[in-house]
Amino acid sequence: MRTAMRELQAHLQQSREEIETLRQELETVRSEVLTDPLTGVLNRRGSLGRLDAMLEQDGLPCLLMLDIDHFKSVNDTYGHLFGDKVIRAVATACSNLVGNNGAVARLGGEEFAALLPGVDLDEARALAEEVRIAVANGKIRRGGNHQPIGGITISIGVAVCHAGEGHASFIDRADRALYASKQGGRNRITVLED
Repeated sequence: MRTAMRELQAHLQQSREEIETLRQELETVRSEVLTDPLTGVLNRRGSLGRLDAMLEQDGLPCLLMLDIDHFKSVNDTYGHLFGDKVIRAVATACSNLVGNNGAVARLGGEEFAALLPGVDLDEARALAEEVRIAVANGKIRRGGNHQPIGGITISIGVAVCHAGEGHASFIDRADRALYASKQGGRNRITVLED
C-alpha cells in the first residue's frame, strides 16, 4: 500500500510539473500570437484585444496612429535591413515615451498605434509631439560603415474615444487624423476632436 501511495505521489508530482510546463508553453504561444516579431510590441490582434479591455475600464483612452513618412524611399535608398532598423527604432521611441501605462502596437508595415488610457486630449497631443521630435532627432547607424542616417520623420493622428464608441469608429477617427497629417505635409500631428 505504501509503495502504491509513493508511486501515486510521484506520478502526481510528475503530472503537476507537466501541467506547469504546458501552462508556460501556452503563455509563450499566446504572447507570440499577440506580439510583432520584428519590434516586440503588440501586433494588430494584440492591440485590438488591449483596446477592447481599455474601453471596458473607466475613463476614455486616446489613440495615436503613427506612420513613418516616405518609408518606401527609405527601403529603396538604404535597403530593407535598414528599413527594419527604422521600424524597430520608431517602436522603441514610442514604447519608451508611452511607458507601461499605455500600449504600442505595430499595425503592419510602417504603421503603429499607441493606446493611452487615462490620458486627456492635451496630454495625448503633448506625448505625440514628444514621439514625433524623438524620431525626427534620432539617427540610426547603417550597416558596415556605421554611417548615421537621420531625417526619418513620422506623421501622427490623435483621437480621444467618445463614451459608448466602439473600437472600429475610434480607430477610423484616429486614422483620418493620421491621413490629414500626411496630406498636410507630413512630420506633423493632427488631432481629430469630433
